[in-house]
Amino acid sequence: MNFPWGSLLRGLLGEDDAVLAGAARLMAPGSEGRVLMSVVPRDGMPPVPPPCELAPAYERHGLGLVEMRPATPEEVAASGSSWAKRLRAGLERPVTLLRFRACHKAPASFVSEVWTHAPNPPPQPTSPSRQAG
Repeated sequence: MNFPWGSLLRGLLGEDDAVLAGAARLMAPGSEGRVLMSVVPRDGMPPVPPPCELAPAYERHGLGLVEMRPATPEEVAASGSSWAKRLRAGLERPVTLLRFRACHKAPASFVSEVWTHAPNPPPQPTSPSRQAG
């Protein structure tokens, strides 16, 4: 995710468990998520907390904080985000890179419960020779 705002940003800052629960449900076990975020006081959002405060919020949803550090100008540019350009992120605003991993199956995970444990296999394509003419 590049430069989230509003309720998504609030959740990724550990302020809204429903948002983190939703993010966890979208991730397959072992997959990684990456966020570039920029928060300054005039945004009306809580500041980016230190890893020791943010990690427990993620862990409650089966997400492990892998890395949290200032993003490099190259990482911000590589995002291709027009919002980052408008914000002058990385130039006039600090940018934090956050990486997290789905450590284990989150409860009621759409990916782990529905897709990998579907009761009925998906239909198999019919070969042209077996189709009715």
